Amino acid sequence: MPKLSELEIKEIKNIKYLIVLGCRLFGVTPSRCLYERLSAALKLVKVNRDIIIVCSGGQGDNEDTTEARAMKDFFVSNGVEESRIILEPDSHSTYENFEFSKEKILKTGGSIENNSAFVTNSFHVFRSKKIAELIGYKNIVKISAYTPKASKISNYLREGLSIINYYLNLRRKIKKMQKNSRDYGNNIKY
Repeated sequence: MPKLSELEIKEIKNIKYLIVLGCRLFGVTPSRCLYERLSAALKLVKVNRDIIIVCSGGQGDNEDTTEARAMKDFFVSNGVEESRIILEPDSHSTYENFEFSKEKILKTGGSIENNSAFVTNSFHVFRSKKIAELIGYKNIVKISAYTPKASKISNYLREGLSIINYYLNLRRKIKKMQKNSRDYGNNIKY
């Protein structure tokens, strides 16, 4: 299990919702990157027994179940009560992870201001936080899970391109969708 810094432990005391971002499965088995995210989340959940976990991830090609379901199975098999887990099984991108998780949190009567955190691998933290903030999460805490050495180079290179895309395209699209939603009501799906 990853070690948490003193800052991370201090920050999670006020956390109500912990969003675990999905990642590749091999059939129903988590990839090494997803396993690292799950391990970091499990450690946090054991430190703070009030945290509600949002397992966020749809089903990709060559996956036998949704990433959300596989994550839930991991947590339950490690002693986490099902009542502390919310499934978000429809997302297929980081943007959707945060947007659809927000909908689930708000549906339970929760809030995304000053009480949320997310877990992802170190290569993915920067862009994930930017997207979460753009969607409306206030003071979201980032928890960086270990990135396996075997996939570091490819993941950081791919993420670098995704960050460029974020600044060139995605940020503008999200702002436009948010403006349209305000102008025409909240019935717009994005």
